[in-house]
Amino acid sequence: MTTGGQLALFFSDQADTCLNLTYANAGNPPRATVLTLSLRVAPRLDGTTRATVVAPKLAPGPGEAVGGIVQTTGGVDGAHLDASDGTVAWTLDATGNVTVTAADVGFAGASGRFTTGGLTLVPCTP
Repeated sequence: MTTGGQLALFFSDQADTCLNLTYANAGNPPRATVLTLSLRVAPRLDGTTRATVVAPKLAPGPGEAVGGIVQTTGGVDGAHLDASDGTVAWTLDATGNVTVTAADVGFAGASGRFTTGGLTLVPCTP
């Protein structure tokens, strides 16, 4: 999704992330446990499509991404990990599809990392 010049990237352990976000935002949260990684990305002013993951703050600056992983059960947020370091790179096509060409995200208090590449995310408006 794009909002206010920022990208909102969502990854989930569910088959249809957009459907799960739509239900949760409509007050009909899934009854199961869902893991969601969200990143808010502020593109650089020069058009570069790469951002550095930074520690939590209210809003990312140009070239920065903020976010984290949340475990939600029955619509109630539980355990979470803040994204703390890494990078995300993407391309955006004319139809609004975002392809995450590379992502490497570390989390505060955890040794594991989220990595992916070549993953196309279609627009979603929950």
